[in-house]
Amino acid sequence: MRRLLAMVAWLAVACVAHAQYDAGATVGLGQGVLLNNAVIGANVMGDVIGHQDHGAASRHPADTPLAEGDLAVLRYRSSAAVSQAVLDRVAHQFGGDRAADYRQALVHDGVLEKFDALLRDYGFANRNLADAFTAYLVLSWEVVNDRDADAYRGGIAALRTHMRAALARNPRIAALADAQKQELAETFGYLAMIAAGTRNQLERNGDRAALLRLQDGVNSSARKMGVDLRAVAMTPQGFVAR
Repeated sequence: MRRLLAMVAWLAVACVAHAQYDAGATVGLGQGVLLNNAVIGANVMGDVIGHQDHGAASRHPADTPLAEGDLAVLRYRSSAAVSQAVLDRVAHQFGGDRAADYRQALVHDGVLEKFDALLRDYGFANRNLADAFTAYLVLSWEVVNDRDADAYRGGIAALRTHMRAALARNPRIAALADAQKQELAETFGYLAMIAAGTRNQLERNGDRAALLRLQDGVNSSARKMGVDLRAVAMTPQGFVAR
């Protein structure tokens, strides 16, 4: 998924994100919903991550297809007010005492719009919580493992299918209001793009120590949502436990 990220011009404020991107950095985002394992956590990811069985990936619990109508719970109507609130929260969390500058950079670079463009490029749906979460996981996996998932387009599509089924079957997801789903999806978008953009900047700067800290922070945040990205491989079947 990295090839579209070349469009992201991160300006000077991008390189402060590696210092902020840790498990605590996301606690305030999504009003706590993001890190609430009752919504997205180990139970969901257990249905999404496959396991090796005699050299072949086992069947995923979420492999059983769902009807299109069953997937409707994943979609949401967007609100400008929610987008504004998410933007302000992200800028405050990652920008620190330069929150206003960071917010301006996020808007100027059209970070969320570029995330939407990435979703479209992979055939994902905008305004869909499962697709946003899948893209977040793939981009985060690339950052943490210093890899490019583009060689596994089929695996990305499989991961999306598993994620859609797992979240659509989760009654807590079905109970979320449109605003809550939007808040989660847009937060995933910012987290993914900030991590990936910062990785690119640190690689260009040759700052390996900061890159390692970023990778630790991104993985720590993902673990709060039920997956250790260092413990899974991207395969044609999607994520599979190593």
